[in-house]
Amino acid sequence: MLTDAGYRIDIDSDWHRFAALVGADPSGADTAALIEAVEMVAVPLFGAQPPAWAAPHLPGMRELICRACRELSARHADDPGAALQYARIGLQVDPHDEELVRIANTINGIAGE
Repeated sequence: MLTDAGYRIDIDSDWHRFAALVGADPSGADTAALIEAVEMVAVPLFGAQPPAWAAPHLPGMRELICRACRELSARHADDPGAALQYARIGLQVDPHDEELVRIANTINGIAGE
């Protein structure tokens, strides 16, 4: 695409779609959009060996994915199976996310697991 500043190439990616669905704050996103976004998550992000260009972006990506998973877990509090599913997806992205660990442990404790 030619702009006043020169040529610009717009490249779509799963991450751009994820971020558009989730927005800056997952708590303001539509539930269906959050579900669609989280269903796109593939773990590990970028495969076993992320490309060098991705390294500085991974922490922010992990954080937004985990925030979306925490939000979906909260929205599915009346469905422990679904809430646990979203917590587990987030924990695959960041196994040390304390809130997701707490959510999973709480649900497992209630279920007697």
